[in-house]
Amino acid sequence: MLNRIIERLRALFSRQAKASLDIAEDAIEDAIEDAVEDLTDLANKTKAELVEMARDLDLSGYARLNKAELVALIETSEVL
Repeated sequence: MLNRIIERLRALFSRQAKASLDIAEDAIEDAIEDAVEDLTDLANKTKAELVEMARDLDLSGYARLNKAELVALIETSEVL
């Protein structure tokens, strides 16, 4: 009887652990999709929009950068 209880508890904990793992995996996938969208959004912005973002993020040295450099600067600042 005790063995049966132990097996049921193991099965229950296993299902709960799998459910928690599934939730974590979904959250990671959502975060990755959001990051990709953010990067795509940056690439589609004008240089003026990127300069404004850099200013809003309180970054320095953005005025002399070209669009690609601005995107890289903003990406780096948002990761940190």
